[in-house]
Amino acid sequence: MVEAVFSTVSRPKIITSVCLLGFVGYGLGLIGLVGFLIFTGAFSTPTAVYQLLSSYGSFVIILTSLLTLVGLIGYWKMRKWGVYIYAVMLAIYVVYMLVVGGFNIFGFVLPVFIFIIGVTNFKKMT
Repeated sequence: MVEAVFSTVSRPKIITSVCLLGFVGYGLGLIGLVGFLIFTGAFSTPTAVYQLLSSYGSFVIILTSLLTLVGLIGYWKMRKWGVYIYAVMLAIYVVYMLVVGGFNIFGFVLPVFIFIIGVTNFKKMT
């Protein structure tokens, strides 16, 4: 007989809230991005798609977006690797913004807040 193994770690409400808001925001952002790309004709030709995806900025945005999603999944599952992945995303994001000159403190506050939540609950994670 196979038994389901459940974690005995309960998820704090702040992590549940941050993850739910993050998942909803991620989904809405993805829908908005696809809509924008369709509206602007970015998918009109294979060359346009290649040019869009071949830019360095697009690669960094896609990478940090995926790392954010994976990090939030780790937070949701109360896994330490979620904090590590989110920290890597945050480091890439900060370095990229400093390099391109687009660093904005307002775009930095929320990711740091989420990272701090992960660090403060790190001992509860497995």
